[in-house]
Amino acid sequence: MKEEANALSIFPKTELTRVDRNIAISGKFFSHFGKDEAMVRTVMFYLSDSYQKDLWGYETIDPYRMAKSMDISPSLLRKKHTAPYQKIKLGEAEFERRKAKGEKMYETIFENALYQLTFNSADISYSSKNDDGTVVQENISFTFLEALKIVSQKARGKSKHLYSVKYNTSAKENLTGFFLLTNKPEFAKLTGSAGQQDLYMYLTNLRVILYNKPEDERRGLPHFDLLCKRCRVFGMEPKLAKSSIIRMFKALQQKCPSLGVNLDWEGEGRWKYTPVVTFDYSQFATETPTDQFKGFERLFNEYIKDLYIELKIDTKSKMTIAKWLVNNSLNVEEKRLAYVRAYNKAFGEKNKIDIYDERVTYWLNNHKHLYNPVYR
Repeated sequence: MKEEANALSIFPKTELTRVDRNIAISGKFFSHFGKDEAMVRTVMFYLSDSYQKDLWGYETIDPYRMAKSMDISPSLLRKKHTAPYQKIKLGEAEFERRKAKGEKMYETIFENALYQLTFNSADISYSSKNDDGTVVQENISFTFLEALKIVSQKARGKSKHLYSVKYNTSAKENLTGFFLLTNKPEFAKLTGSAGQQDLYMYLTNLRVILYNKPEDERRGLPHFDLLCKRCRVFGMEPKLAKSSIIRMFKALQQKCPSLGVNLDWEGEGRWKYTPVVTFDYSQFATETPTDQFKGFERLFNEYIKDLYIELKIDTKSKMTIAKWLVNNSLNVEEKRLAYVRAYNKAFGEKNKIDIYDERVTYWLNNHKHLYNPVYR
């Protein structure tokens, strides 16, 4: 898909994180988290980043690692939430009853964010790719996580809590096929402000959209009310609202210089309330397709793992997944389909292949990928 391919080439060479484009730019998805929005978005961002670090799916989350990664004080994540969503969902009486019986509840600010990403669903318009690489859209009730469990460990006589998560399948696949590239170190600077986070995601998406246009058409004209909503500017007269929007843009220019965003105003006379957004693309270096290929490889491994479980290879033949994978006398067609499905989702409809493509056959015969920019 052209837009996704260009997204890999317009960012400077820095630490990049893919996020599901649907929820990255969906104000509706995050707004229903209320006062927890900024932390929920930060945790979602970290989960997306963590998943991409491990080819087979990083599914045990350590809050101390998150604190270090996102430049947050660990004590903030450990702090008790004043109104945890689990207490609201269960009811105070049931919540306290379980707690009194010794059950570990989701009470901290970090735990509350995880719990909301698992159980506080939102109705949104959601886009994803079919197995042939085409983009489809549907209205769904969405949660970023499908399952959550607290895992207790003991180290040096002290108890430590980790968190086992199961990612939403569509969101996980979209980290390969329908994503938005973001600058992790810069996004980490926005942790405390839901408005700055939302505006950053909106502008990051707008930046890619404009990049795909002719150079003389690369001007974004968002509605004034839309910027008010993204900047969390409510109930102000236009003059004051405009001043707040300008301050928000200046904050992003300072914290996120690689975004290269500029804001001007158009209109008649003194009353200039039509925002004009442009981006500086001149500073950005071209990257190799390495990250895109890694995304395909990760998705392929996920499909292979699911296929191994679905076919019950471990119980039927007592064969490990590694041995089964290289055994060309077993489930060859299913393996071909898994390869094609992952490839087409990763690289899009224009680059789609079928099960007899040379890349599929090469992998079956050699158990490594043809045209692999990662290992060249």
